[in-house]
Amino acid sequence: MLQAYCPDCEKDSELLSIKEVVYVARICRRTVYDWIRRGRLHLMEDAGGHTLICKRSLIGPYTKRR
Repeated sequence: MLQAYCPDCEKDSELLSIKEVVYVARICRRTVYDWIRRGRLHLMEDAGGHTLICKRSLIGPYTKRR
């Protein structure tokens, strides 16, 4: 896992790949993409263009509904 500053949280956070999010949150890929589409997860891209998700934002979908 990578650690970086998340501008949405305004704090340092671990960054997870989509595969890691599926494993950590015990959800399917479809749910991850749905949460991304709804703006519930904080996204970043690495130098290779891979999507990374702020681990802190992973708690939000369980506690806040938009």
